[in-house]
Amino acid sequence: MGHNLTHKLRLFPLWAIIIRLFALFGLLLGLNYSAMAQSGTRYHKATFSELVAPEDLNLNWTQKEVVIPFDLPNRIWVDRVELLVSARPISDGGYNRNLKIQINDSEPINIDAFGQRFDARLNIAMENIFPNGNKIKFTTAYPNSCAGPDDAAWHFSDTGSMLVFSGNHRNHDTDFSDIQNIWNKRRTTPLNVGI
Repeated sequence: MGHNLTHKLRLFPLWAIIIRLFALFGLLLGLNYSAMAQSGTRYHKATFSELVAPEDLNLNWTQKEVVIPFDLPNRIWVDRVELLVSARPISDGGYNRNLKIQINDSEPINIDAFGQRFDARLNIAMENIFPNGNKIKFTTAYPNSCAGPDDAAWHFSDTGSMLVFSGNHRNHDTDFSDIQNIWNKRRTTPLNVGI
């Protein structure tokens, strides 16, 4: 009789553990489904008109650079940034002048537009971008002494030029994959680790 009672006492906790495991599995499955429902790529765009005044979008001999300041949006974990540029010449002097695009302190990108209207799409490397205080700078080479109204001049479309940010929705707590993504970025990867 005592042996039978001991056997029943041992079985009870085993069944309780199995029921708890099924409940935990169901909870995890529900959380995973909820996360999958909320996941997916999200997009946020910012046109140049939202970032600067229209008069600041003309590149000419008096305004020798156009600067577009921007911050990363707070609503998504950004993993890709595209720059869409639409520009047209407003003088005939830009035929043999390269247009240069520089993101923060990165190497400038040359665009040979040959004085013609152009549309360009550029992927910006994430290691060149900060959460706040970013700048895109457009310049061209002007003669030091004899620049004038006939020299290269460009107007950047305020609605056709924009930044497009893509990434995952930010409405979740930080988990291991977020930390892993941060550590995988070149800017934050440690050169060596000592324990």
